[in-house]
Amino acid sequence: MKTYKEYVINVEVDEKNERLVGRTIGNNDPIIVSGNTYREVIKRLKKAIDEYIDFCDKNDIPNDRSYSGNFNFRTTSSLHKAIASEANFEKISINKFVERVLVCVLSEEYPEVKEVDILKEPQCIAKIKRSKELQEEAISFHEKEKIIRKMRSEKVKEINRSNGILSSI
Repeated sequence: MKTYKEYVINVEVDEKNERLVGRTIGNNDPIIVSGNTYREVIKRLKKAIDEYIDFCDKNDIPNDRSYSGNFNFRTTSSLHKAIASEANFEKISINKFVERVLVCVLSEEYPEVKEVDILKEPQCIAKIKRSKELQEEAISFHEKEKIIRKMRSEKVKEINRSNGILSSI
């Protein structure tokens, strides 16, 4: 497997159709291309990734890189209880609560982390006011994320169709 602009890419043989198929791995909407040679597939895949990144940049939406966003987190039962209690109070999931805390901790060292922040102005979780405004903003963010996911998905489908891929292989 190779990487290109933070995307993990893979090329496989499609024996049934006697061609090579290249795709991005690990993102929600894989970009898929086909060709007769390895070099051709890699060239097409890089072009498709560039087109997708340009689309995301022009529409001011974060692109869907090859990170699943999932990882296991083990902790003590007392910390688990405290996290669950705080998340419940905020009326958000444990995952969203932990995400907020991590964004607060990491956003100064890693500015790109601010992209995933639920709040428009990242703040430490200890300073976040527990209010209805926060809940409304979280809901607004969730709705915006659904729209962004749909836009990204539609663009990937368009890119895949233009490369002769009718559906996800």
